Amino acid sequence: MRILITGSNGFIGSNLRLFISKNKKFQILTFCRKDSLDDLNVKIKESDLIVHLAGVNRSPNKSDFFEGNTNLTEIIVKTIQNIYLSEDRKIPIIFASSIHFDQNTFYGQSKNKAEEAILKLNKETGINVHIYRLSNIFGKWSKPNYNSVVSTFCFNVANNKPIEINDKNYLLKLLYIDDVVLSISDLIDSYLNNHNSQEIYLNIEPVYNITVGELADIILSFRQLRLSGKVPETESGILRALYSTFISFLPQDKFAYEIESYSDVRGKFVEFIKTKTSGQFGYFTIEPGMERGNHYHHSKTEKFIVIHGLAKFTYENLNTKESFELIISEKDNKVIDSIPGWAHKISNEGKSNTIILVWSNEIFNPLNSDTFPYMFKE
Repeated sequence: MRILITGSNGFIGSNLRLFISKNKKFQILTFCRKDSLDDLNVKIKESDLIVHLAGVNRSPNKSDFFEGNTNLTEIIVKTIQNIYLSEDRKIPIIFASSIHFDQNTFYGQSKNKAEEAILKLNKETGINVHIYRLSNIFGKWSKPNYNSVVSTFCFNVANNKPIEINDKNYLLKLLYIDDVVLSISDLIDSYLNNHNSQEIYLNIEPVYNITVGELADIILSFRQLRLSGKVPETESGILRALYSTFISFLPQDKFAYEIESYSDVRGKFVEFIKTKTSGQFGYFTIEPGMERGNHYHHSKTEKFIVIHGLAKFTYENLNTKESFELIISEKDNKVIDSIPGWAHKISNEGKSNTIILVWSNEIFNPLNSDTFPYMFKE
């Protein structure tokens, strides 16, 4: 199936190309600013479906909106119609319009007229047309000061630049780029599987409603959390999408950053990641002949995994005085728990450094550590 994407080098186009390129049944044809209208006509004739994303969002010139949005769409529609009349071949078109299509601006008017051309094609030929009226879209590869205020805020904060807020209570309606391309991809797949949709107006979910002030606070918090070694809760929803976007704007010299480590004669301890609700991760080393731990917890729990070397885990129940030992090497691929009410220590039983990854269910608080020294009997 041959798919022509106009605006293929733009924000949505670049993401869509990457997203659908994994399907080897698709041959992707591209059209961008450097291509001529003759190139466009040739590629339309070679296509089985068109995703029309090319357009002008911002310009100081009125003519640019109508040239880039209305006129270009009319040229595409005319070519599709001529192919239908001469070859009796229907080429569906998916069009990226805007929620501002009905506003009395040059941009809104130009998108409105583009929609009219596409709807006329459907009415006169029966060719399937699909229109997305898109709101503010954000995500990787978006342009600051162009695509979305999210992009601008993320770029500025990631690069230690100030952000400007005119109205912190202004309500934004945001779409995440992955949700946009997934919807378009699903629609393309329906044609590949001969389940052609007749629906003209299509919506993308979820729409994230957030004020400019709330947005700014979240993005600013990402920078502070990163500097403190903490991460936000980003499993799903708008925080996941915003954090991914923020990280995508980091300059290359900030891809890596230093974290603190604590060393003594026993080895080194490093706190890697701290979370708001799921504790923290880190790792520690134990020099040959040395040991760590020698303490107990009332409620705090930990999980360990030996990733290098050989370690002996010694436990003693503080109530029954029962004790036992576990010898664990990097080859065992076992997770070892610390158990509330059981004292534990970990000793290096090998000839080289032992390295152990550790998760704790809570962030270490020196004022309330729930960690109490214990002296094991030899």
